[in-house]
Amino acid sequence: MESALCSLTSVSGTLYAVRKDLYPLDIKDYLADDLIVPIRVVKAGYRSCWKKSGLPEFTTLNIDEEMNKRVRITSQNIRGLIDQMDYLIPFRYGLYSILVISHKLFRLLVPVFLIAVFLANCI
Repeated sequence: MESALCSLTSVSGTLYAVRKDLYPLDIKDYLADDLIVPIRVVKAGYRSCWKKSGLPEFTTLNIDEEMNKRVRITSQNIRGLIDQMDYLIPFRYGLYSILVISHKLFRLLVPVFLIAVFLANCI
């Protein structure tokens, strides 16, 4: 739906394609390219779109590997949002900023929201 509405806020790190001239070669090692590349594509004035590939996406069935992957992805998303913080300003980037905030930032803040709801219920 993001693709139809505006532009993707992230892509599947296992398989995505981008024009060679749009791929940022200066991505820091601790950032996830599947978050930074779509943001930089939009910054360059283009859109990132979803196209069905027909290829399966495999994941791990091992709970420890999955947990390690989730921790790594979450920390990379936090760093990526800090690195690209200007995209969190809706007055500057419009709908795309709202998508980044709702899809990435709010998702990271869910534990804070849950604590707030818990405390509100205790009162």
